[in-house]
Amino acid sequence: MYTERTGKKFELEHWYKMLKNQPKWRAICDPPKSGSRLSKRSNPDTEEAEDEGVGGSERPDGWKVAKRRMKEKANNTIVDLVTTELKEIKSANTNMNEMFKDFIITAKQEKA
Repeated sequence: MYTERTGKKFELEHWYKMLKNQPKWRAICDPPKSGSRLSKRSNPDTEEAEDEGVGGSERPDGWKVAKRRMKEKANNTIVDLVTTELKEIKSANTNMNEMFKDFIITAKQEKA
């Protein structure tokens, strides 16, 4: 088809094979469900609904979104670790308080 249109051989076959199944490429090359691209652009509400079905998958996250999610995940991990450590310290502190109370009771009974 390319040769028929331009009269020369298509020389970027390796790029085509690598990119043909990517979501962005499929959204461009797959025929729209109904109407043309211009009709979708004129009505932005239908664009979002129709783009979900094109290509069978969603577009990957951008760098900013991926970076924000990584930071949130790291923060959640740190919060979980700190919370776990604090719970362990609290339980150890409670045990120490009980032991200290028992020691004081025992000491008072020995004095008396």
